[in-house]
Amino acid sequence: MPLETTVPQDPTTVPEPSLTAEQPPRTVRKASATVPRGLVLAGALASSLLFGGCDRLALLLGITDPFADYRDSSVNFIAASGLDQQDLATGAANLLDPGLNYANPGYLTPKKWTWAWRGATDAGDSTGFSYMDLTLAGTVGAGAPTGLDPNAAVYSLKLNNLMPGGDFEGLNNTLARLTSNGWTWPPTATSPPDLGSWAIHGTSLNFNNPALIPTNTVGFRFDLSQLLDKTFSTVQHSYQLRFFALDSFFASQLAAPPADRAVFSTYTVDLDTLPATTEVNTLTDLVLPDLTFNPAIGADLVFGIKETPSYFVIDDLRMLRSDIVGEYRLRLLLAPTDTTPALTHGQGWVFSVWARKPPALSFVNEASAAEPYAARSITLRIRQVVKSGSNSDLDSSAETYSIEANPGWTRHILSLQPAGTLDFPTDSTVPVLELSITPFDEAAPEPGVVEIAAPELHFNLNG
Repeated sequence: MPLETTVPQDPTTVPEPSLTAEQPPRTVRKASATVPRGLVLAGALASSLLFGGCDRLALLLGITDPFADYRDSSVNFIAASGLDQQDLATGAANLLDPGLNYANPGYLTPKKWTWAWRGATDAGDSTGFSYMDLTLAGTVGAGAPTGLDPNAAVYSLKLNNLMPGGDFEGLNNTLARLTSNGWTWPPTATSPPDLGSWAIHGTSLNFNNPALIPTNTVGFRFDLSQLLDKTFSTVQHSYQLRFFALDSFFASQLAAPPADRAVFSTYTVDLDTLPATTEVNTLTDLVLPDLTFNPAIGADLVFGIKETPSYFVIDDLRMLRSDIVGEYRLRLLLAPTDTTPALTHGQGWVFSVWARKPPALSFVNEASAAEPYAARSITLRIRQVVKSGSNSDLDSSAETYSIEANPGWTRHILSLQPAGTLDFPTDSTVPVLELSITPFDEAAPEPGVVEIAAPELHFNLNG
């Protein structure tokens, strides 16, 4: 009768109990009577060491490694969840539970890439608007760097700018277009806005003899009800405006909080006057404090000055919803069995994505800047969304990478922080892990586009 020997597991190399729960004791069947029983036992007891490098000897002994895929750091756990696996559908909000319960809850779909903001409570009634886009942009093609398949699909990930015509380029370079985009100025103005006399990037908007603020609020205005998500917003939201300002005679600063008016609020961009000898030709990338209003009712953004220089210039206006800025991410939710092999505990997780600046686009601070702008940064995140036991702390790792510094195809690699260890119920049937991609620096959000390809998730059992 052939001899069967149970192989004990080495506790120093076997991973979390969750991996071994479904693994029956493995047996080694002696292939020949010439192999002593003691040698088989010795080989079994040393199996973990054999799997570390002596695969040929392990094969001769008839021992297989149930955790080979976890030791192989080249295995891509999300190979079946490429960027073509998407559920970006617009969900219709349930009014009894806005933001959380949708007729078409695409944002909860596991194993597919979805929009996190569609499930955000504070997204409210605006989840029908496409704040972000993910579109196929061809393949990597010739010149692919080592490690990136030339046939890999390339996707354009975009955070949309809510300000219409804020670059003042192309079709937006006319006074008629300014009016249709929501700009007004007093009929008593000495002269209307000027597109071109002074330029920041390409064509810029010049204000001649702007109104004094706050003594005169009948100045150059932008109607905030003209933002691109206007038809999707019926309640109050918060927005952030960022733009470049240039002056020849004064420096640019932000003013005191906005003043309330009877029907709507007036938000003032205040350009303080400084002596010409102190600040000359100052270019500033201004970020306004949050503007809170209901676009359906309307509000005006008034551009003016505290003292009387002759003009000032603005360009590249970028507007986004600031109340959901933390949710602007493309994400992949994963339950333990949504990957091959299954997710497990440990520190050896590595998430990576290839990214580049879209070749036809410019960064917002380049001389050729025009909509849409190339994203200046990309942020990757690994986040655990369910945890085992009573500990409610969820480990998360995030890193922001500069596209400006590396505009060509670059593989950005995020590892769990040294202290980060994933710990979740491995028998969970709901997502426990989120991988996400954000096309900006979370500390300085702004609209932009980045091209991405080949997201991968790897694990190394040995660290």
